[in-house]
Amino acid sequence: MEEPLRARALPDVQSLLSAVLDRLPVGVIVAEVPSGRMIVGNEQVAAVMRHPFIASEEVEGYAAYRGIHPDGRPYRGEDWPLARTVASGERVELEEIRYQRGDGTHGIMRVSSAPVHDGDGVAVLAVAMFEDVTDRARLADQLALLAEAGDALSVSLDPDTVVDTVARLLVPRVADYWALDLLRDDGSLERVGSAHAEPGKDDLAFEIARAHPLETRIAEGRGAVLRTGEPQLVARYDDAFLSAISRDAEHAAALRAVGLHSAVYLPLKVRGRVTGAMLLGRTERTPEPYEQEDVEPLEEVARRCAMALANAKSYERERTTAEQLQRSLLPDRLPALECGEVRVRYLPGGVGMEVGGDWYDVLALPGGRVGLVIGDVVGRGTAAAVLMGQLRSGLRAYALEGGRPDEVVGRLNTLEHTLGTPSLATLVYAIYEPARSVLFYTAAGHPAPLLRRARGQVEALPARQGMPLGVGADLRWETASVAFEPGDTIVLYTDGLVERRGASLDSVLERVLAALGDASVADLDGVCDALLTAADTVGDDDVALLAFRADPPVTARLLG
Repeated sequence: MEEPLRARALPDVQSLLSAVLDRLPVGVIVAEVPSGRMIVGNEQVAAVMRHPFIASEEVEGYAAYRGIHPDGRPYRGEDWPLARTVASGERVELEEIRYQRGDGTHGIMRVSSAPVHDGDGVAVLAVAMFEDVTDRARLADQLALLAEAGDALSVSLDPDTVVDTVARLLVPRVADYWALDLLRDDGSLERVGSAHAEPGKDDLAFEIARAHPLETRIAEGRGAVLRTGEPQLVARYDDAFLSAISRDAEHAAALRAVGLHSAVYLPLKVRGRVTGAMLLGRTERTPEPYEQEDVEPLEEVARRCAMALANAKSYERERTTAEQLQRSLLPDRLPALECGEVRVRYLPGGVGMEVGGDWYDVLALPGGRVGLVIGDVVGRGTAAAVLMGQLRSGLRAYALEGGRPDEVVGRLNTLEHTLGTPSLATLVYAIYEPARSVLFYTAAGHPAPLLRRARGQVEALPARQGMPLGVGADLRWETASVAFEPGDTIVLYTDGLVERRGASLDSVLERVLAALGDASVADLDGVCDALLTAADTVGDDDVALLAFRADPPVTARLLG
């Protein structure tokens, strides 16, 4: 009786096991070891895969469950976690795999697998459990993409950098092919960005746009997005769609050669106004098409891109205006001097900074004297440039009226307080008197001048650092003096020359002084260039530099 009972019990156990597995909320497949033959698949297998359980007789047949590697290659049978467990006893925990469902859609599953051993410790079965996590993975990816887009697009005010940032965010992460087009003022389109997941093809979209000028009036794709301001999902980028967006057969062939099978067209909008369009496409590298769930986060990236570009272009216009204003307020040419030679340099700060208030001036004063000015308004932007122009004009007027440098600076400070623009400014004002071979100078919160003697000795001149202009209405300054003979050179500069991130002011100043000592003062242009090179002036701050060399009077040079 025992054998018949045992024979009846075995099917009952299998039925019970199947019933238990079918109640689990995850897909379960059990395979024999070492053959790999699948012997059990629960009901959730069909629910996850959207096709019936395929009971493969061997590992190679696991390829029927269509997994996709990150680079787009299809899974071979032996690549699946269950196959690796059958082959080597490997335990796999929560491995994420892209896969194609039976209905043609794509998803992401999370798979774990492990061996089952008999009483002797020999593996006899392999079990895989898996669940679809597409929605969770998509949400996590979307949130991560939006967070990265917000961070990356908030740090730059350069349009080209914004475009490059968007390309890096989207390709190859969510697109294999990307193009960005902006509307010009005349309503035409300009292609400003292009990227491709395959090396060497980043300029492909530019090449197509050059050969086939962009149209805004086409019925589908980019034209529809520009017209309606709404995104367009193209699940199947087929010949019918190509004919709707192409100018002619040659254009259609060029677009077909890109190899897109799915695309999303997105509007760029700023405060409700459409400013351009973005195309994201997928090639065979990413076989799953775009779905409606992909559109909303990508539309948000496009919106942030549009705002970042608008901010960058607005800043660029303001910067250009302020820089033009600043340059217009600087001397357009320097006066001809009988007692010496002068050269100047002005370098605006690097991209991403507003224009500053650095300025210089050279004055031919009565009695053959020369006035030398270098200054810096604290702050940046148009307001700083305007104040700089007002101070420069005021100083010229007061200097021509006469007086020691400290007296001129004091009167300029009084003017600054009457302008109604609360701001600070630093400056050095120096007067060279060739008849006495003396240089008088006053520093108002500004770096002291650098002196190079005719025989090569160099030093930073001592100067009592008076307060900057604008600190108080009743401040006083002092005038210092130093012998200044023919052949001597004085250098005035703004702090942008010597202030560097990651470097001490003293170390940069030492390099500048060494370069001043090594330079040939017979070539003042060379002196200026040498100082800028020594200071490594590619930085954020503006730099103004003025070099003046005292020469013998013209009559002495003629007689000599």
